Amino acid sequence: MKQFNLRFKKRLLKIEIEHTPTYIREINKNCYAFEINDVVTIPLHIRGKKPVSNDLKILSFDYICSGYIWRMDVVLGDQNSISFSNIKANKKWNSLSIDVSVYQENFRHSILTKKTSNLYLIILPLHASSAIQFKIRNIRFRPFTHEESLRDSLRASYMKRISASAIDINNYLTSAFPCKISKIIASNEKIIISGTVVAVDISYCIVEIPVFGEFATKEFYETGKIEFDYNCNFTIETERRTNRYGPTYDRIFSRWAIAVTTKDVLALASHCKYASLEHSSKAITPITVKNKKGLGGFKLNRFESDLDELGISFITVNIRLNNFLVSKNSGDAIPFEYNGITYFANRKKIEEYDASLLAAAKRNIVVHAIILVYPEKDSEDKIIGRLLEHPEYDTAGIYTMPNLTRLDAVNQYVAAIDFLAGRYSRQDRLYGHIHRWIVHNEVDSAWIWCNAGRKKDVELMDIYVKSMRLIYLTAFLYNANTEVFISLTHHWRSSFDSKCYFGETMLNLLSMYSRLEGDFRWGVAYHLYPENLLDPKSWLDPNATGDFSTKLITFKNVELLDKWVKHPATFYKGKKQRTLILAEQNPNSFDYSPQALKEQADSLSYILQKVNQFDGIEAYIAHCWIDLREEAGLKTGLRKYIDDSDEPGEKKPAWYVFKNLIQ
Repeated sequence: MKQFNLRFKKRLLKIEIEHTPTYIREINKNCYAFEINDVVTIPLHIRGKKPVSNDLKILSFDYICSGYIWRMDVVLGDQNSISFSNIKANKKWNSLSIDVSVYQENFRHSILTKKTSNLYLIILPLHASSAIQFKIRNIRFRPFTHEESLRDSLRASYMKRISASAIDINNYLTSAFPCKISKIIASNEKIIISGTVVAVDISYCIVEIPVFGEFATKEFYETGKIEFDYNCNFTIETERRTNRYGPTYDRIFSRWAIAVTTKDVLALASHCKYASLEHSSKAITPITVKNKKGLGGFKLNRFESDLDELGISFITVNIRLNNFLVSKNSGDAIPFEYNGITYFANRKKIEEYDASLLAAAKRNIVVHAIILVYPEKDSEDKIIGRLLEHPEYDTAGIYTMPNLTRLDAVNQYVAAIDFLAGRYSRQDRLYGHIHRWIVHNEVDSAWIWCNAGRKKDVELMDIYVKSMRLIYLTAFLYNANTEVFISLTHHWRSSFDSKCYFGETMLNLLSMYSRLEGDFRWGVAYHLYPENLLDPKSWLDPNATGDFSTKLITFKNVELLDKWVKHPATFYKGKKQRTLILAEQNPNSFDYSPQALKEQADSLSYILQKVNQFDGIEAYIAHCWIDLREEAGLKTGLRKYIDDSDEPGEKKPAWYVFKNLIQ
């Protein structure tokens, strides 16, 4: 019956060609073709004059397109748009579905039954994209599938859950609590908590907030009563692993706090604290680097010799967890165990990582793994994608924040990091090394690059810092010298759009969390693009000024980052300067004309001469090494497209600047 409904219970829409500025051909019934050179706005009209049924909640269509499209928006009247990002090129018909249930009331009142619709599909390519050929057919409203209905129900349940007894995080961070947890040490078997209370006539307890728990009083779990000495000091210990919440859970990832019971409700009496791992028996010996040169998005190919010719000291490698995790063994998967559960990795994908990391290992190159999570819609294994996708993920995001709201999702996420850390921290370097971890991409633009729905900056950081700690604590067990990095765009006191955040704010919040809940080894992976990514002449950037009130930090005012990282207030535990790398940037060449290539090379020369002046900047990692079609026309690489029709993979003039100039 469900399949019958999905097939037949739908309402078709048509494109109102006569009201579309773009030239559109109707090549057969309900099938259209057009070319995308810029933003395309397509008015849609619903067929039939009867009201739209309440259960028609998905706008769906089939499409073919010749190139990558950054985003599509569905806009109804003057309402906010619904976005769908990361539309990949497809030579065959592929279906795309957008949840428009937020507009259900509008549909119910049949506002689309006029001759000219106020429902629009807007297609937004990146500015540098070449012309894209696009076909679209079978535009329709339809009900949820069973999986979509389940996801909607889970999201509604989660939203209800987080609203119950939730604590305002901003108030929590700025409160002066009377009690204090001084330190938490984790051994192999125990969690040992020490601290101080203030009043002798109050009954205190230790509460646990599991990493998958919400910051709400109903999800504080009492662990034990506090018995304190005459100085009001106490020490309490508990088991490190527990089955209290279902499957085995490692409580090293939990926050712990002192609480009191008021009217049968637990109330915080201290800030929370995480356990620290002060010692590890394993460590990768730090590499003494030759220079600041790095290549971004490294993947082994026929130009491996660039690592030698350019004298590379650093690389970044994109590791999309959904690319290698599989939900079951198809016969050639790599099984691995975490907390007594067996998980599986795609052998072919892991061996691709091996090849890239071995190329780096034999040259003593420092490797930064960028940990990314695809949403379900872009995951090959939908079970993995559904599990790891944050319940509030919005389709505007290219990547999702990992789902840290359920124990099974947390265990899958940590198992993946544990597998990578174990494989790539071996002393014999059998598969290569990962030295450091960049946590997701551009958290100040999380709406696009690590989406967890609409969040205040402090709410988003609360999720992000948990992910940072999960990765850090897991990797530390294999490498005591590991570090994790916050990833930021070139926006400082500005944001990409209204749904994004200031980079300075995110850094300040991370510093506050570290100070209050326990510091850990994190650094900054800054993306130092020009103000306009297409224009390499960064010295003209109007919004990059010389003080910390600047809207942007670009190549023009990079010295501000050097000042920031050298300020004692930013130091790890107030003692050690944090690591600062320029993890993703390079000037663009608009095309491959001699003038454009010269502009790119001259701009790179300007940039590198500046970077060489500042010892607070450890690395300049050029993004990307080779121009990629996936960058939708942006050509920031040191080599031309690997499939360029005239000079495939040819060295640009910028390649020689990079070789000779940076120290």
